[in-house]
Amino acid sequence: MDLCHNRNSYKPRHFFGNTVAETDVRNWSFVVAFILFLGLLFPTLMILPVNVSATTLYVGGAGPGNYTTIQGAIDDASPGDTVRVFSGVYYENVIVNKTVSLVGEDRDTTIIDGNGTGGGVQVSADWVNISGFTVANGGQSLELIPYFVGMGLYYAQNCNITGNNISDNQIGLSLHYSNNTTITNNVISSNHKDGISIAFSGNATIVDNNVSSNWGPGVILYDSSGNNVVNNTLLWNVGYGTVLGQSSNNTITNNTLFDNGRGGFYVYESTNTTMVSNSMVKDGLIIGGNSLEHWNSHTIGTSNTVNGKPLHYWKNVVGGTIPPDSGGVILANCTDVTVENQTLTNSSVGVSLGFSSNITIANNTISDNWDGIKLYMSNSSTITANIVHNNRYWVGIFLASSSKNAILRNHISYNGEGVILAGFSEDNWVYHNNFVNNTKQASTSEGTNHWDNGYPSGGNYWSDYSGVDNCSGLNQSDCPDPDGIGDIAYSIEPDSKDNYPLMEPLAVGGHPPGNQRPVCEIAHPEEHARLHETYSITGSAHDEDGTVVKVEISIDDGPWIQVNGTASWRYEWDTTEIDNGEYTIRARCLDDEGAYDVASVVVDVHNPTEEEMMYGEIFFWTAVLLVVVIAITGLLLEVLRRKKEES
Repeated sequence: MDLCHNRNSYKPRHFFGNTVAETDVRNWSFVVAFILFLGLLFPTLMILPVNVSATTLYVGGAGPGNYTTIQGAIDDASPGDTVRVFSGVYYENVIVNKTVSLVGEDRDTTIIDGNGTGGGVQVSADWVNISGFTVANGGQSLELIPYFVGMGLYYAQNCNITGNNISDNQIGLSLHYSNNTTITNNVISSNHKDGISIAFSGNATIVDNNVSSNWGPGVILYDSSGNNVVNNTLLWNVGYGTVLGQSSNNTITNNTLFDNGRGGFYVYESTNTTMVSNSMVKDGLIIGGNSLEHWNSHTIGTSNTVNGKPLHYWKNVVGGTIPPDSGGVILANCTDVTVENQTLTNSSVGVSLGFSSNITIANNTISDNWDGIKLYMSNSSTITANIVHNNRYWVGIFLASSSKNAILRNHISYNGEGVILAGFSEDNWVYHNNFVNNTKQASTSEGTNHWDNGYPSGGNYWSDYSGVDNCSGLNQSDCPDPDGIGDIAYSIEPDSKDNYPLMEPLAVGGHPPGNQRPVCEIAHPEEHARLHETYSITGSAHDEDGTVVKVEISIDDGPWIQVNGTASWRYEWDTTEIDNGEYTIRARCLDDEGAYDVASVVVDVHNPTEEEMMYGEIFFWTAVLLVVVIAITGLLLEVLRRKKEES
């Protein structure tokens, strides 16, 4: 056969109207297109968090093949699988190093107990979901996160932590280098340090959590940006409610803060924070930082309230007066602004200035805050005729790196420290003030400042001054006898003195010249008493020249809690909720002018341990058995005696 001839005479067959050659071309085109499609799809498939063949693994319960440990199920799981955990207590240090969903049957009864030896749950994979657990007793994690955590995420992106109870750990929930995390509807309480700690992480959504009674801040963000903290309840944390440190572009919205120990919000060395509609009760906002943008780059409106009154944050303002009935005042890069006739109480700071000048702060009552009036890098301002009392935690008036200010004719009483001039604060004038019963009246560090106005104008009244007025002091040789000025200087620091201390207090802003401190007493328990179960702490309070308006209790430097009653008061203390050991009970009684007295007593709490209760029950039933045996023996002896008599 002539193959060439046959090839030349061949006519192609047709399939569905197309020749074989046309069909081959189209088939190859389809193959090439399909390969290109797969090439484009492959990277997407590589990052998808869902395994199309995902399965569910079960832990606990009575089902056949169920795992006995959570870690065992995670180790056998494939990315995208779900690990469902039945109710029970699991003493584990769970490491989640693959993309899985970890789901507890019931938050209150599905418990991961770290046993104090490692992190309760440690996550190092992306797209992990954890919900429905109580995570407690987290110990130190050496493998992943180098401190104590209940639940920790480390280099874990796009995770979801929802509906858990994270309590009684060192740090509750920790994020390091973990972005796009969602933290919702969790209870995070009674952890020994921070509630939620976020570092070097961004774009977290922290919504609808209850963060309370932690011994550090409720929420702390450090070097973290673009996060949203929304609609959370933060109360009774011993530290601040929320801390933002060296962080930018975070949004804080519609949160409720109540009676956190150090204050509400602390924003330091941070920029472009947005705060909207946050409610602070017995809390407030503190701003700090050593550059102008740390103070004036934020967006903080009057929708934020302190004790139901608007918070006034003014930035870059020239002139004007703060509206009446403010809840707190913060001035950033402002000039010629007046703050007057305000009552600023139960907040973090009454009035705070940063990088501002020529501010007038006059005729205000500023009490029961952490700091009363605070100036940072602020000059040439006047603080006058204010009543600054009972800012009991820190300072009445605090100046840091602030110069040429005048502190005149203020009544400064019962503060932790009356006035501090710190950090190269120079050429400030402090005179004609009453310093009454502050724990420390005043202090100053670097810089030269003036604590009197010379003779005969005089200096300040100091309630602890013990000098005499015989008209024999410096420059007093021609004065009448007496002249109302002490003859011996009042020493503030070794190189700082009030050379002309006043012998009598001045009337300031309608405040009477003097006010006696109330007397507070604890009647029960007595010193070194041994307490157990619920104990009634009782006492009394009275005031020679006023009225006792409130009595508060603090246990071992914990938060102050108002008790029932004043002249005669009582507080029920449930000692079963704490560890056995020595505790200091403090009672604080406050009068109607903000003066207070503190009484204290040291007690020993000892509730029976389970072992002691077991031995107690054994002793009780042994005693009962012994009584029964004695009774039966006596009865038998009596029967035998009677039979003997009858025989």
